[in-house]
Amino acid sequence: AAAAAAAPARERGKLKLAMLDIYGFEVCQTNRLEQLLINYCNERLQALFNAQMFATEARDYEAEGLPQELFATMCQRRDLPALPLLEGGAEGQWGSPGLFALIDDEARCRFNDGDGAALRSRMDASLTGSTAYKAMRDASCFAVAHFAGDVSYDSKSFVASNSNAARPEILAFLVENTASDFLRAALGARLEDAAATASPPRPGRRLFGRTVIQAFRSELDTLIRALEAEGTQCHYVRCLKPNAELLPASFDEEAMLRQCRYSGLLETVHIRQYGFPHRQPMLKFVERYAPVMWPAECAARWGRPLPTNVRELPAAELHAWAECMAGLVQRRCDLSAGEIFVGHTKVFMRAAASAYLEDWLCERHAAAISLQAAVRRLIWRKRYLAVQAAALKLQACMRDYLTRKVLRCIHSVKKLQARFRGLRDRRRVRVLRARRA
Repeated sequence: AAAAAAAPARERGKLKLAMLDIYGFEVCQTNRLEQLLINYCNERLQALFNAQMFATEARDYEAEGLPQELFATMCQRRDLPALPLLEGGAEGQWGSPGLFALIDDEARCRFNDGDGAALRSRMDASLTGSTAYKAMRDASCFAVAHFAGDVSYDSKSFVASNSNAARPEILAFLVENTASDFLRAALGARLEDAAATASPPRPGRRLFGRTVIQAFRSELDTLIRALEAEGTQCHYVRCLKPNAELLPASFDEEAMLRQCRYSGLLETVHIRQYGFPHRQPMLKFVERYAPVMWPAECAARWGRPLPTNVRELPAAELHAWAECMAGLVQRRCDLSAGEIFVGHTKVFMRAAASAYLEDWLCERHAAAISLQAAVRRLIWRKRYLAVQAAALKLQACMRDYLTRKVLRCIHSVKKLQARFRGLRDRRRVRVLRARRA
């Protein structure tokens, strides 16, 4: 998945365009701390997307005049339980310091010399009350319920991997002795962050600099604050591969479903389902569904011949038609009051209302097609019979003409034959008379 954030920043009087390429949700054969941090980043970005999506939906609903009780609880229905588990905090009646705090405590204080089984025991004791934490039979493995699904992790190397952070004294030595301005600036910023987040040492404990988790969370917090800054407009692009071989005309259903789940696309669909996933402009709604949900009351109140096109209706009358049609849908389908709502310029519908309207429209469309077919059959049968009668009459006239023509030819031939015989006989008579004389 990819996310593009266009942030208007007044730096030197210019706008700022930033492109963020998310490395995506990772599920490997053996998942370690690296996969946990990557999936945690995806959880944070998904939570940011959810909040922005809910905010956009709420603004659209408020602009259309929807009652607040219809969408007030919508933002509370898509919680990400993995975030309280990892970061710590309250989840219902449960609260704990969080998984990251336990790993940091083991990495910085070395209570059990980085033993994965000991870390797992502390996790079981502290995190069992979370709905996102699932213990496994293996002594060092556990599972986390992410928004994309359950992922099992192996905690054997968590403490060692988390301790591989540069110590403050090493950073200070490099800053003082390097000749590179870029390296001095980069390491100086890391050293300042480490000093800002470092805890005061306690007696009996060896405290090092920032852990990997702390460094990762600090950079991620900076990114999230930049994306949440006022004036920043985030646009999201989901990139999906139809198959792993990159072949044309090949569609791998399992791979596509996995990508949709890991990229948060299914979560986006769930968010839209909690609100009003089907919305149409009021004019389009009336044009599409008026033939099957005819607002007879509004048509009767019109008091004059109805216009030939719905677009000719005034805005107030169009709104009245939409409300009348929405009422008909609720009564015929026995829907609750919140399933369909007419706003100022749009009509909002939940899945049940939209499905009922589409099914009713398809049924009436099929009936209309049958009626149209019968009418067309009647019309074309009349045309066929008329053409057939005209053809028969034309054929009769043609046969009469041809018959008369043939008869005239026969009469002419007979007349010619009679004249020829008369001429021949007269010649014979003259010859006989000449012989007698």
